[in-house]
Amino acid sequence: MKTTDVRSTLRSTSRHSRAALVVALSACAAAFACGGSAGDDDPAETTLQASGAARGPYGGAGSASVGAAGDGGSGGADGAAGSANAGLAGGAGRGNLPEDDDDLGRADPPPRGGGGGNNNNQDRCEDTECEAVGGECQGQTCVFICDEDARECNDDEVECPDGIDCRVECIDDDTCSQEVTCPNNGNCTIECEENDTCTAVINCAGSDICDVTCTGDDSCSVNFAVQNANDDVNIDCQGNRTCTGLLECGNIGNCDINCSGDDSCAGAIELGSDAANLTCAGDGSCANLITCETNGGNCDVACTGADSCAQAVSCGVAAQVQNCDINCSGDGSCVAGLTCNAETCTLRCDNDSCDGNIACGVAAGETTDCNVTCGLNSCDGDVSCDTTDGDCSLICNEAGACGGQIDCAADEGLCSIDCGADGTCLNTVTCNSTDNCAILCDNDDACVGAVSCTSEEGTCNINCGNNIAGSCAAAVACNSDEACTITCNADNSCLGNVNCTSDANCNIACGGDGACVNAVACDSGTNCNIDCIGAGACNAGQPIACVADDICDVDCGVNATCVLQTACTAATENNDCPAI
Repeated sequence: MKTTDVRSTLRSTSRHSRAALVVALSACAAAFACGGSAGDDDPAETTLQASGAARGPYGGAGSASVGAAGDGGSGGADGAAGSANAGLAGGAGRGNLPEDDDDLGRADPPPRGGGGGNNNNQDRCEDTECEAVGGECQGQTCVFICDEDARECNDDEVECPDGIDCRVECIDDDTCSQEVTCPNNGNCTIECEENDTCTAVINCAGSDICDVTCTGDDSCSVNFAVQNANDDVNIDCQGNRTCTGLLECGNIGNCDINCSGDDSCAGAIELGSDAANLTCAGDGSCANLITCETNGGNCDVACTGADSCAQAVSCGVAAQVQNCDINCSGDGSCVAGLTCNAETCTLRCDNDSCDGNIACGVAAGETTDCNVTCGLNSCDGDVSCDTTDGDCSLICNEAGACGGQIDCAADEGLCSIDCGADGTCLNTVTCNSTDNCAILCDNDDACVGAVSCTSEEGTCNINCGNNIAGSCAAAVACNSDEACTITCNADNSCLGNVNCTSDANCNIACGGDGACVNAVACDSGTNCNIDCIGAGACNAGQPIACVADDICDVDCGVNATCVLQTACTAATENNDCPAI
């Protein structure tokens, strides 16, 4: 038979292509015998040392099963390609192939392919114990379908195989009552979509991502808890009264906890991770302690539901947290108080929230920036700010805000206190800073208690308003290294003693009617200026004392009693200072 005839015959076989012949030849070469050994031209003596042998010139290829070469086909001109099981091609039959067709040399190693059990596409899940422990493989994920008849989840604990992703689906009410252990080196997804499902512990230890969704009412309750996570954690508590146990973030990675169901997340919440976000949007949600304690971590807590976050919220007390943002805007939220010792703290309270004390930073701590904002009828307890090498800002910007004492201490930084609405700052207001200190009480009836400002190296500025009434109802004091300014231009303002002490200039303005009705004193290293020009200002028979190294200037306007009570000691004494 001529070579051209053989090739023509092969091309006429519609079921096979040249690629099939190459695969078959490779399988034969792998078996070390296809058309005889090297140096032996007799095809009749060729044997295939596997489960079958090729016979005849261009014999048909045999079938192949896993791990074994196929039986050789019968001799003949039209050899047929063998069938292949589990993706393994059978060896092609071969007789006397033309010696000049050297596309694939017999001495060359064959390409990896059919014959010999080379299966490179096996599903990873099928290599695990997934099915043995009650799951089923869906792609690369071991899935546990937990209906009311399932033994796993209901009677036996669920143990996800390591090394692959795992998903637990609780598809009937009152299912998934047993503990779930998530896989090492895999993602873990728990779906508690029906009522009263998932009533045991979820152990996330070793999982790359632990994702728990509690949609059904009273799901994720009773003995439920999410514990031991190492990496990313996502917990979604949508149903009412869900997620009643301890919720722990991983030691690293991201953590997102959403408590949108009413009375959800009743257990303690530990936000220890690189970046943690907690949203307590359901009414009465997050009723237990909330802590954020990871060195270098960042925490964002939003208590937006009514009566949410009923217990204390703390951040950076036991670890050096980098940033902490706590927002208590839900009606009556965060009633037990807030503590933040992170490097940067941003605390917001609104809508009758934050009844307890608020502490931002601690003396000799690591807090560099502190920002506290108190809205409508919020911050009834004491508010304190203590920063190191940074600034402190306290804002009480809606009616009824800041009912307790306000203390601002900034080491090597600025202090700023803004009582920016009527009836705010109802107790004492104190500012003590290395750099400048500013206190604004420029609204009706703001700053009911004593107001004092001390600056070691900067200025002090206390503003009790203009064209308003009743601000700074008690004593006002300023002590600074640089200039000190006290403004009492509101009617009936600054009703206690007014004292200004400064190594630089002192300026006291009592321009409101009936302002500064108690003793007024100024002690300055340079110049001191006292203006009592409001009707009845500085006119209640109390002493007006001015002491300055350079100039004393007292102006009593039309207030005759003010003139009688004025005493000045300075190199230069002007206006209503008594003549020497």
